[in-house]
Amino acid sequence: MDMLNRVTIGIRIPELNLEEVERALLQIRRKPGILDVRWSQPDEWIVPLVPVGEVGVATIAALKQKLTPFIANINHFDAVFGGFSGMPNLIQPRYVTLTFDEVYAGAMSRIATAIQEEVANIIPPKDAKSLQNYITLGRLKTESEPLRVALGRALKIPEQPSLQPLPVTSIDLLSAYATTNGMSYKVIESFPMK
Repeated sequence: MDMLNRVTIGIRIPELNLEEVERALLQIRRKPGILDVRWSQPDEWIVPLVPVGEVGVATIAALKQKLTPFIANINHFDAVFGGFSGMPNLIQPRYVTLTFDEVYAGAMSRIATAIQEEVANIIPPKDAKSLQNYITLGRLKTESEPLRVALGRALKIPEQPSLQPLPVTSIDLLSAYATTNGMSYKVIESFPMK
C-alpha cells in the first residue's frame, strides 16, 4: 500500500452477476444513438457506499478495526436490481447506471449512513448527496445536448431485463487506482456480514 490511498467502502459485484449484467448491457450498447460513451470495465462495477477519500495506512488500519465488528452485525441480503437508467435523469443523462429496486436502494442507503456514523471519528462525514446506491456502467465522453438526448432515448427500454438478485454477503474496503482503461478497485479488506 502507498502512503496515501484513494479508498471507498462498497459492495463488489460477484462474477455470476457480472456476466449476466454484461449480457443485458449488450442490448443497450447495440442501440442506435449510443455514441461517444466510455463504458466502464466490469472490475469497475461496484456499489460505492461511503467514499472515504485519500487516506494513509494508519487510517486504513483504524477503519479495519472499527468496521470488522460493526459489519459483522449487519444481516446479509439479496438486493433486487431495478434496471438500467440514466443519471442525473433519464431525459438527458450523462451516465448509464444499473439501479436497485427502491426497497433495496433504501436498505443500502441506511447501511451507508450507519457505516458513515460508525467511522465519523476516523474520517470526516460526507455529504448525503455523495452516497450512491447504483452501479455506474458508462458515461458520455463529450458533454453535448444532442448526445445526452440520444443516450436518454437509447436507455428507454420498454421492459427491463430480468437479472438475478445481487447477494450482499460482505462489504469491502476498496482501494481505487487508475489504469489505462479507467478506474479499478483492489480489495484491502472484506468484511463478512451476519
